[in-house]
Amino acid sequence: MKANVIRIGSSNTSGNTEFPGVAHPGGSRGRDLTKAEAEHAELLFALYERHLIGTRALGGKTVELAMGAVRGFQRWTGLPPWDWVPADFAEFIAFKVKTHDIGLGRQATYITYLRGLQKFVLESRGLSNDIHQKFGVQPQQFITDENAIPIRRKRYERKK
Repeated sequence: MKANVIRIGSSNTSGNTEFPGVAHPGGSRGRDLTKAEAEHAELLFALYERHLIGTRALGGKTVELAMGAVRGFQRWTGLPPWDWVPADFAEFIAFKVKTHDIGLGRQATYITYLRGLQKFVLESRGLSNDIHQKFGVQPQQFITDENAIPIRRKRYERKK
């Protein structure tokens, strides 16, 4: 059976202007998502957006920034969120620093909102079990204390 393949986020969604119209993912493990993966990822992003608005009480611009970071990372990796691993995040940040010269503040933004999505998925047994049942993958941590250390260390040194 041939899988239907669609691309997510080809337009400038959620205020993220860094990857408009990306033809191919930038991540080394990137691939085209199946229709089921794309639909489930969009559902997951919509639930996370509602979570940010409803339970985190974030304003419109903050939610737009958060979803831009999440969708930008997803488009760059070319993978659904449940397939993300720490190496994807490290590769993404290295790419952003090298090509866009992003600073610690923007790196911290990516860490904050991607870690928030990770926590949202991992702490919800229903979401994790649904992903496992539909795609045979158990979501894992992709933002760890280890790959966030350089930012935390530099921020601490700067405050002194």
